[in-house]
Amino acid sequence: MTTRIDQNASLQYLATRSLSESQTAEQRSAPTSSAAAQDKVSLSAESGRVAALIELAENTPEIDSQRVQELKASVDSGAYPIDTQALAQRILATDRLLDR
Repeated sequence: MTTRIDQNASLQYLATRSLSESQTAEQRSAPTSSAAAQDKVSLSAESGRVAALIELAENTPEIDSQRVQELKASVDSGAYPIDTQALAQRILATDRLLDR
């Protein structure tokens, strides 16, 4: 069984809400004369960030809950092989990076 954390709906809501809010503000300040009115599209920097978040959420891999449970059970039972030397080296390397 796979479980996907899906926040697309809320991210899309935020994107459309911020776009509609900025459009409403532009409409309030728009000139009323028909000669000055022009078609114009303007996107805020926030809408670009929201679009990037939506893309990130869509490209996030799914979590395989069954595989996670199998690995957890393997570790808990002691059947999962752990290379203690490699683990120790990585811990020390991380510590050295944090000390900089």
